[in-house]
Amino acid sequence: MQLRRFLSKTSYYSLINETNKKRCQELLLSKPNLSKSYKNSAVLVPLCIVNDELSLLFTVRTHHLPTHKGQVSFPGGKVDDSDNKDPIKTALREAKEEVGINESDVDVWGTMFRLPARHGMAIHPVLGVLKNPLNLDSLSVNTGEVAKVFTVTLSELSRHARYTIWKERSIALPVYNCPGKDKVWGFTAMVTHLALKLVTPDLYKFDLP
Repeated sequence: MQLRRFLSKTSYYSLINETNKKRCQELLLSKPNLSKSYKNSAVLVPLCIVNDELSLLFTVRTHHLPTHKGQVSFPGGKVDDSDNKDPIKTALREAKEEVGINESDVDVWGTMFRLPARHGMAIHPVLGVLKNPLNLDSLSVNTGEVAKVFTVTLSELSRHARYTIWKERSIALPVYNCPGKDKVWGFTAMVTHLALKLVTPDLYKFDLP
């Protein structure tokens, strides 16, 4: 069991390399197209090394925000004029504002295809890798927007991937209920699923029905 865990840990860690980055970038958008029909937002999907394991960073929104109160999310927000209509700039700016991650500390791999969301939003997930190992205690969390920051290893996400049926539209959606972690569901779970499919296709074997 320990050997299997070590091999899994090593396999995921090794995904952060130039070869995999180039492969992913061939499937990502270098210049995202903003939606003309929806309000554009962007989120940073932050891959990071925590305790020598490749992980994803998530936030939990505070309960006094106007939308998505108390929900698990990625750092992000609306594309505004200061971002020059660039979702990548939006994602990096919001990551700095929400959890104190500096733009210079993120290696941006590219932007995933925009996804429709509630409230008339089109959200652009930006895949980025933190250049240095992450210590959660070193983050400068904006407690006005973020109630909690946590990470989940890619190996955990892969082991605990399940799905639920959205009754309103009879659509299968991923859900990640990892022991000791907040449940990742909804839009954030869908982005997580797509990111795992992109970054680790040989190790993440979960498919939606």
